[in-house]
Amino acid sequence: MADALFPHLLYVLALLLLGVLLLQDMRERVVSVVLFPMLLICLAALALQKTSAAGMVHALPRNVLFLLLQLALLYAYFWIRQRKYTAVLGQLMGWGDVLFWLVTAVLFSPANFIFFFLSSLLFSLCLHLLFSAFHTGTYHKKVPLAGLQALYLSLLLTLQWRHPEINFFDDYLILGFLI
Repeated sequence: MADALFPHLLYVLALLLLGVLLLQDMRERVVSVVLFPMLLICLAALALQKTSAAGMVHALPRNVLFLLLQLALLYAYFWIRQRKYTAVLGQLMGWGDVLFWLVTAVLFSPANFIFFFLSSLLFSLCLHLLFSAFHTGTYHKKVPLAGLQALYLSLLLTLQWRHPEINFFDDYLILGFLI
């Protein structure tokens, strides 16, 4: 009985943590650092429901390497654009965004992580533009990226919870659509 209940509790806990992250980021554009270790443990436990520890160990360095490449490209873009070094982290984007990406890296295979990363950025941009177009009064110019990506991940986790056959470590989930 407890074994059958455990995955459901993990989903509920993950969705609650993602909800808190979303609310904090939307209101304050700052996320409590305490959320990230709790979310990491929860997402890693969910991933272990779908893959082995060896599968996670195989995927995680590739996902982190992808993130490092993205950050390097971002720094290079601003260096070329402004002809000087720009402190992207902390100035143009928050550390919470990077921590969120690192935490979510445990949940996906490399192909699915790249898809999640890109599609969540697109989702976040569209929602931010929608909010800013219809919001009157003072609206933050900064995109609550981690919060909006948390909302997107919440939708994906809810989909996976309702359809247990969905496995974020199965590359066919993404690559099957492209082939």
